[in-house]
Amino acid sequence: MEGKEDRRRFPRTELNWPVNVIVDDEIIAGETVDISPEGIHVSCDDPVPMNEPLKLTIAPPDRELINVTAKVVWSDLDGIDAENRSVGMGLCFVEISDADRSNFDEAVADHLG
Repeated sequence: MEGKEDRRRFPRTELNWPVNVIVDDEIIAGETVDISPEGIHVSCDDPVPMNEPLKLTIAPPDRELINVTAKVVWSDLDGIDAENRSVGMGLCFVEISDADRSNFDEAVADHLG
């Protein structure tokens, strides 16, 4: 976007990996649009609460599931597609174990390598 400074600390990598967001014992299936070391952009069928810690699992190909606690920092309800099927959301990682962090970083490196 011209005239708008990108304030992200880390570059984004376009990846489409399955994601499950758990909200009040309900699983909302989605897919990553892009990722960075500190968060992900997700497309899913239902919006989720803003700024509340949520559990999610990320499923990179040929790897174990990655478990993360994250919170929605932005939601693009105006970005719902023409068939009203998806919502874009930016999630910031709040907590990720060392093992899941390593798995996440290696999965991204596999994609880039």
